[in-house]
Amino acid sequence: SLERSTLERYANVYAIHIAPRLGLTPLTEISVAELRSWQAELLQAGAGKESIRKARTFLSSVLRHAAESEAIPANPVLLVRAPKADHRDEVRPLPPAEVERLLEWLRNPAARVISASGEGQRARREYSLPAPGTPETWQRDALIVSIMAYAGLRPSEVKGLRYGDIREDRKSVV
Repeated sequence: SLERSTLERYANVYAIHIAPRLGLTPLTEISVAELRSWQAELLQAGAGKESIRKARTFLSSVLRHAAESEAIPANPVLLVRAPKADHRDEVRPLPPAEVERLLEWLRNPAARVISASGEGQRARREYSLPAPGTPETWQRDALIVSIMAYAGLRPSEVKGLRYGDIREDRKSVV
């Protein structure tokens, strides 16, 4: 019942991180000590903490199903601490004045100036092209930046928005 992309991701995680060390180990022999050693080896080999998290998630799911079907007494992954997540940099939002300058530039983009050729180049005189896009696309782009800056949405959240999610009578995005 899983999406194809999920199945592919699980197969990849299994092939790279699980199978080489635990692939031939019977489920009944996968112990807490075995999993701690496996995780330490992954870290030592330079596997990223996010990759280890994905491998642990998949392995935990397999072992949870085994425990639910009483093939093993319990899921040992639950007793192995995951590696601490890396500290993420502090988010520093743009000041409102800078956001407004950016919005003004997006709403009224300047024409593109193509400079004249330099010495030793094929002759070309300077000319300008209109800004790419249309007034509608400029407004759309400004709206996207405004939502991200003032509502704090991430790009993936903005991408998921639909027309009815934003209304003038609301102070938040649904």
